[in-house]
Amino acid sequence: MSTLGDLVRLEQALAARRLLSAAAYRRMWSPAAGEERGYGCGWEVANGGDHGPRVRCLGTLAGVSAGYLRYLEHDLAVVLLSNGQHPRSHRLL
Repeated sequence: MSTLGDLVRLEQALAARRLLSAAAYRRMWSPAAGEERGYGCGWEVANGGDHGPRVRCLGTLAGVSAGYLRYLEHDLAVVLLSNGQHPRSHRLL
């Protein structure tokens, strides 16, 4: 798990494209070849409707859950951190 501060720093680095090459970002946020569910390098990739393409990563571990959602064309991110594993918490993202 991580802290909110860690995730803010990660989002700032992702938004500024400071961590990887442009080609690596395209690959990371594009569905893998033959992938039916739209996953690319650990991120779920989908059309966000009026907001354009979106990627997200969701997970649970030992009674906590987390989600990270990015709208790629708007540099908008939403992070969900929860001290529980409610079965519908990820529906928020």
